[in-house]
Amino acid sequence: MLADRQILRAKLYVPRGRPGAVARSRLYRRHAGRLLERFALESPRSANVASRQVPGIEALSDREIEVLSLVAEGRSNAEIATELYLSVGTVKAHVHHIFGKLLVRNRSQAVARARELQLLD
Repeated sequence: MLADRQILRAKLYVPRGRPGAVARSRLYRRHAGRLLERFALESPRSANVASRQVPGIEALSDREIEVLSLVAEGRSNAEIATELYLSVGTVKAHVHHIFGKLLVRNRSQAVARARELQLLD
């Protein structure tokens, strides 16, 4: 659990009017990720699990969930593209959006975060 002092410190890193510059800062991403995890894990989940909505985390689309499940199986972008009848570029875009929504940097972190948040079956 994060201490309230750490939450306050994370909030202080958000200067008004410059969200783009702050979002690129490594320190902000670390604190923002922890904050979102805390709120997601402490908030009661809704009964509608099919929506895949977790408080504090932007909802993944059905296609992104589908791509994420194939990523979790260890499939490459080319394999995912073949299976879903997409271009490799489209799969890369989906993976990039998943990373942004889950606040992660790579595939293994995305799968780990999705499992923590119970987004994968």
